[in-house]
Amino acid sequence: KHTIVAAALCDPQNELFIKEGAFNVIQSHSVLHHVLDYRAAIKSLYQKLATPGVLIFTEPCLESYMFLCLTLKLFRRSVKLPDDVLLQIDLLTQYVEQRSGALREDMAFLSTFGTGDKYLFSAYDLFALSLQTGGKLYIQRDTRNPKENLKFELEIRGADRETLTEFDRFLSDLLPVGLENSYFCDLRQVFCLIKL
Repeated sequence: KHTIVAAALCDPQNELFIKEGAFNVIQSHSVLHHVLDYRAAIKSLYQKLATPGVLIFTEPCLESYMFLCLTLKLFRRSVKLPDDVLLQIDLLTQYVEQRSGALREDMAFLSTFGTGDKYLFSAYDLFALSLQTGGKLYIQRDTRNPKENLKFELEIRGADRETLTEFDRFLSDLLPVGLENSYFCDLRQVFCLIKL
């Protein structure tokens, strides 16, 4: 028996001139949150799946970003941060607020970002995609350390070693044992829609 393997780079916003049921696996890494009408894109991709088939996505997790903002808000109350780091945290907070509040479904507002980030995906969004497609939803548990992930996010926003050391101590006091079992441990989530 021969296996046919093909690969393509596609923009899911474009009409895909690929016959329905053409693929057993379609993978997308950090693309969907740039697509204005991601629901239509998912529907189109799901139609291209054979049975059995699987759509695999890696996308930003809304709950994780909200937890990051909450943690940084608490941290900045206890430690004096440099102005450039504070600016980056404020921009992050604005980004999360826009994508979790009333504007998160406003297509006119989201289209102003062009090809930039438009969405942070909640677990509820994933449940809705599963219902929309009829696909079975599977969410991969992330095994990375939540404390290190939070520190990394502060580091890429310009924090120096001293600030990161303070943040490490702060997180040690703040984070409960077992947090690594929480859904919002990582800012990226891997999820699949399985066609049976």
